Amino acid sequence: MIGFELELSSVLIYALLKDDKLASAEKNIPPQVLTFLSGRVGYGQEVGRTAEPKPPSHFTLKADTRSYEPRGELLKYLAAKNYIPKSENPLAFLVHSILEYVTGPIDEHQADADQLFKTEASILKEHMNKIIQLARGSQQAIPLPAQPGYYVGVPFVELNNWVSPADREKVAELAKDCASKVNDEIYIQATVGIVPSSIPFFFRNLTSSLIYIEATNIIAETVSQLMDNAAFKNDVYLQKMQRIDKDALHGFLYLTFAYMVFDTMAQTEGVLNPGVSNKNATPLLIQMAPERLPQRTGTLYLRNNPLPENLLKLVIDTFTTSKYCTVPYWQQQLQSLKQRKLLKEDAVAQQVPWRPRHLIQGDGSHTDFICQLLGSGKVNKPVDTPNEQKLPGDKLPEKLEAQSLGQVGIPFEYRDLLVPLSPDTLLKSMLEIVEGARSLNLLSIED
Repeated sequence: MIGFELELSSVLIYALLKDDKLASAEKNIPPQVLTFLSGRVGYGQEVGRTAEPKPPSHFTLKADTRSYEPRGELLKYLAAKNYIPKSENPLAFLVHSILEYVTGPIDEHQADADQLFKTEASILKEHMNKIIQLARGSQQAIPLPAQPGYYVGVPFVELNNWVSPADREKVAELAKDCASKVNDEIYIQATVGIVPSSIPFFFRNLTSSLIYIEATNIIAETVSQLMDNAAFKNDVYLQKMQRIDKDALHGFLYLTFAYMVFDTMAQTEGVLNPGVSNKNATPLLIQMAPERLPQRTGTLYLRNNPLPENLLKLVIDTFTTSKYCTVPYWQQQLQSLKQRKLLKEDAVAQQVPWRPRHLIQGDGSHTDFICQLLGSGKVNKPVDTPNEQKLPGDKLPEKLEAQSLGQVGIPFEYRDLLVPLSPDTLLKSMLEIVEGARSLNLLSIED
């Protein structure tokens, strides 16, 4: 199953603020103007959804956030002229609400899948183009399926009537500049069901930065060395497995160690830009609860036969003592990339205080994470990952389910699709993602 999230990255949205929300000193600000100046919508808040409950006609509108502020000069001017309180720092409006489209999942293996995705892209393109045009003009309500009370655009008339005649020309100029910054840029994310035996293929094919490419190579090497360890591969537990059973186990080990390595990298200054989410610590973000995955999504053999304690201990000893799970190692790698001038410095990011992030969250350790994900799931200190959703697994079509020995697709969110799109290129990109996911999943289960 594949679903998409699409951000209109330069279209700011606002929730209408009523007069009873205004502070006493701000009673003279028209609601439309105050909405434009500070009517941010809560992150993840649903703005509306189509009446049609199923794809390809179904989509949900939500509020997302972006470090983006096209109104900065206007806010500075209004503060300097005492239209808004000087105690408010106009530059504090660095994070604002943008519009996000969330589609329903479509089974990419069904016969008419490509046509469904084409219809979906056409519907989204039409609505997005309408929103973009509105955002470049006067403040207007977001059209259906949005609920009442959400707006895009600039309240030119209300701003003009609000400020004194002496300031109208400058305010009009700055307001027009805000509208001119609206473009048709879209950022896309996809949530894809990945069979465990294909997990390594996806990580290796969906990673773009040099340091993460190095990390995926290291992860693959470490997991292969573990499975080639005589004490591991000669255990009766593996001797009873078929090839796909071993590939699925390899996928679970790869996922486990990848999260441990990426968690370490997120705690290394310079790997993640200070302003980005800890979800960006991995190119693939799991969207299931990270516990007992082999018993929930593995082959029938793995579901019925949990990893024995002796092999679980070997996994723990191998992974937790790896130098790749230490911050000094990644500090050295970053320094090497800088010396070879292969790492670009982000001037904006350098202005934001750095803090360590965690991909593996909670009070537990990496050992707890291994036991929780690969073992019985019972640990003293449970851990979690920064997934906002706890989605069920994807059941494969009957033929593929049999070929995969009963595996279930684990939903992952692609976090490394960094190239901006436009409504006109949306269909091409969606179909490329669909075909890529389809082929990578089949790599490990087709003979």
